Amino acid sequence: MSSADLYRPHALRVELWPPACREAWRDALMAPGLFDDAKPASNWRPATVTKIRKGFGVYLHWLARQGCLDDAGAPAELVLPARAKAYQAALIETGAAPLTVSNRLAEVYSAMRALAPHVDWSWLSKAVKQLRQSARTVRHKIFHMQPVHLLAELGDDLMRRAESASGLSAYQRALTYRDGLMVALLARRPFRLKNFTALTLDASLVLADETGSLIFSRNETKGKRAIELPFPARLWRELQTYLKVYRPYLLTLQQVAPAGPVDALWLSNEGRGMVDGSIRVAIRKRTRTAFGQHLWPHLFRDCAVTTLVRDAPASTRLTRDILGHTSIDVTNAHYNQAQMIEASRRHMAMMETLSRQTT
Repeated sequence: MSSADLYRPHALRVELWPPACREAWRDALMAPGLFDDAKPASNWRPATVTKIRKGFGVYLHWLARQGCLDDAGAPAELVLPARAKAYQAALIETGAAPLTVSNRLAEVYSAMRALAPHVDWSWLSKAVKQLRQSARTVRHKIFHMQPVHLLAELGDDLMRRAESASGLSAYQRALTYRDGLMVALLARRPFRLKNFTALTLDASLVLADETGSLIFSRNETKGKRAIELPFPARLWRELQTYLKVYRPYLLTLQQVAPAGPVDALWLSNEGRGMVDGSIRVAIRKRTRTAFGQHLWPHLFRDCAVTTLVRDAPASTRLTRDILGHTSIDVTNAHYNQAQMIEASRRHMAMMETLSRQTT
């Protein structure tokens, strides 16, 4: 079984789920009544509903392939420790990255909390936490990180290259400029990828004379905090060039006329709004070429906070607003790599000193 055979293309649709699962899913998504207790899924955002539905659908498809999908069974009977362990092994066998494996199990856990909320799922929660911690260790993100000013410079350089380098086609110039603006903006406004992808003209990106605003409602952010930030003044001219020159060119690449106006800020090489995956691929490609190590969009958040904490320790609390967190503790727990980097540098300096003393 190939990796492609196991993942997104084969998420079992809800109408094909066992009847008890379909009924429990519908009930989990219904808003609680005035005198009812809140349900685990009642506050899920639409994107979260989609993610967990697909993730659980993938698991059900895997069960069906194993001949273990019982249409008459209750939801809790579908997820047992032995089956979860076998599913993990199947994911690993396909070559899935450790973080992907932990995400797939986390989606199953979230689904079961909604479908069978009165069952004790602590064993699955513990397994997911252990997998996630292990995945973070394997990923070694610290070795991929770059000072945020170098990321900003990379974006600026890509845009300059698009406008001045010889031998580039109009197609190459448009993609290079678009990618440069994405890198430059992420370095200065490190949004989560979902929000960055969802930037749309006159909605989340509101333009006025010589200025603009980046706006997301509380229902559009993970932390349920509204975000409103000025568009970086340093990139205003570059944004205008993209909107007047390169974005219109990308629109001409559409093979089929869209049903309505395309308002996505970031357009693909087919003239459509880019999705998370295509933005991630573009960022990885450009950063790998520049630094020899790729960065992914979410890592820009770590880079921004680490640079700020290292270079301006008194400004640590600003990181909460930069990342849209509800608490500084969340920022410190997940994004502050500054002390580790500084310790690593001191260790390397000490080793070099000792090496010189012994030669």
